[in-house]
Amino acid sequence: MRIAEEIERSFGSGATILTANARAARWLQREYGLRQREAGRRTWATPPIEDWETWLRRQWEERALAGPNAPLLLTSLQERGVWTRMQRDDAERVVSPASMAALAESAYALLSAYEAQSERKYSWAKADAESFRQWATEFDRECARRNWIPRAVLEAKLVEAGLLKLPEEVLLVGFDRITPAQRRLLRALQEQGASVRTAEIACARRRREFFRAAGLREEITACAWRVREWMGRNPEARIGILVPDLNAVRSELERIFRRVLMPQADDIFSVQAMPFEFSLGQPLAGAPAVRAALLLLRWLTGPLREEEVSWLMLSGYLGGAEYLAAAKQDAKLRESTPISGEITLAGFLGRAGGLRLGAFAKLDDARRAAAANRIDDLRLPGQWTEMAQHLLAKAGWPGTAERGSIHFQTLRRWERALDEIALLDFDGERVGYGDFLRMLEAHAAEAIFSPESRGAPVQVMGALEASGQQFDAAWF
Repeated sequence: MRIAEEIERSFGSGATILTANARAARWLQREYGLRQREAGRRTWATPPIEDWETWLRRQWEERALAGPNAPLLLTSLQERGVWTRMQRDDAERVVSPASMAALAESAYALLSAYEAQSERKYSWAKADAESFRQWATEFDRECARRNWIPRAVLEAKLVEAGLLKLPEEVLLVGFDRITPAQRRLLRALQEQGASVRTAEIACARRRREFFRAAGLREEITACAWRVREWMGRNPEARIGILVPDLNAVRSELERIFRRVLMPQADDIFSVQAMPFEFSLGQPLAGAPAVRAALLLLRWLTGPLREEEVSWLMLSGYLGGAEYLAAAKQDAKLRESTPISGEITLAGFLGRAGGLRLGAFAKLDDARRAAAANRIDDLRLPGQWTEMAQHLLAKAGWPGTAERGSIHFQTLRRWERALDEIALLDFDGERVGYGDFLRMLEAHAAEAIFSPESRGAPVQVMGALEASGQQFDAAWF
């Protein structure tokens, strides 16, 4: 497909291209690579194409490395930990400190983005807002005392410090709005001699069609058949399906698209690449390998529901290739023993009796290792992450089966999640194993895992993710 002429020119001039979201940056990087390949090149330098957040953090990292005693840039998880502590004087009024910390982080970020922090100089009428105003004051004092900075003030800090490597030309792609904080940083770049432009993306042909459906399922079905028609006319077309609440309809949309666009892949375990892909990821905790890891870590010190135990036995993420035998034993135990609702790991292994399976032996090894390593102690989160990896390895997780690229990407994202938890060591606060596990489960439920794009011709995404991208045809 043809992309905007202004972007094509920037490819050739080497301008820094900043996109509003990571998806648009990855798409433009792929388009750049395709053009290099079409030109006969086998290798090329990484193009200066980044989303705003990545570019901003990289600029700060360069600035921090250049000077001593640079403030620590807090991760979102670290910042929420600080906001949680700010609420302690109001603990009796806060139902969910973790949820309130997320709201406080978001409110603080909005005030910073729109340069409205000065409004906090005056009392706020509503009690909740006034509580936040006081928390924010304490938050600022704590960050100043500990030499920390939150992400929300990064634009302002870079304006003060200046960029070490000033880009000659900046092209903005897909910014539906530019906040005052972003505008100030861009204006500072211009004052230092950089050229800053916004890409104008125009549609060559504007043919619109309207369709009325009896319901959601009928609309998705009609969409799938129209996409099939478009692909039949132009196999090279790039088609966008833009959905306001993608998570709510994802399973239905995937089922219908699979049946209409690729009916030969009716086996749900088919390894054939689908002609469509979702740009919106899913919670990391829902990935099978991660769910198995979280269940195993919880089972070491407490009970699991028997259906969770059965899922674990059938998952294939326990050690060895004998998980089917373990699953048969689980079924046998459920048939011969009244269902108790929950069962501990020691109780399960005791019910298994003298059955000698490698998977059961590894589970027992992990249980013994947990007891030997004084799991009741208070430790830094980073120490618990090391312990968790040791215990999972003892239990034989993630198994020995080959599962392909998505499984490998899942494990990488899991390791990153553990690293993010380990960064909570920054304030020296020690926690128990139970608190660590709750933090890890909450973070895995919130962290989004999205496999790398295969460049499928049909891209299903939310409206914000579509910003800055181009399609030959789109269905809203």
